[in-house]
Amino acid sequence: MAAAYVLFHCLQYENEKIIFESKAGVLNVTRNDEYLVMDFPAQAPTTCELPTEILSAFNFQPIECLKAEDYIVVLEDEAEVLTATPDFELLKRIDLRAVIITDKSTEYDFVSRCFAPKYGIKEDPVTGSAHTQLVPYWSKKLGKN
Repeated sequence: MAAAYVLFHCLQYENEKIIFESKAGVLNVTRNDEYLVMDFPAQAPTTCELPTEILSAFNFQPIECLKAEDYIVVLEDEAEVLTATPDFELLKRIDLRAVIITDKSTEYDFVSRCFAPKYGIKEDPVTGSAHTQLVPYWSKKLGKN
């Protein structure tokens, strides 16, 4: 978003759309009046076996494990998501980029936390790429679009 802002506003890029190629894939940014809109591609996760490193790192029993670019671990209790204290050394051993833990919320549609210590990010509090995987999952579960 910062690069798009500079191109549009500082360097006066004329077109209405910029296409970035990134490690996360192709990202489109369009100009909408004074706002910029980024289109994140949805990544529908698929069911998978729970890696033993994740089970040991969190010491809880999830109700479901899925994967796309990251592992998504669905828990039974929102409080488990909010209070989890993982073993980051164990999470460094997983084969995917990160582990996202999630559950339905009593106040919101869902809660989530994302851990990627293998890349030097113990916890990423604001990760758009996690939501490209969570939204397709929770949309289906909650019957929302």
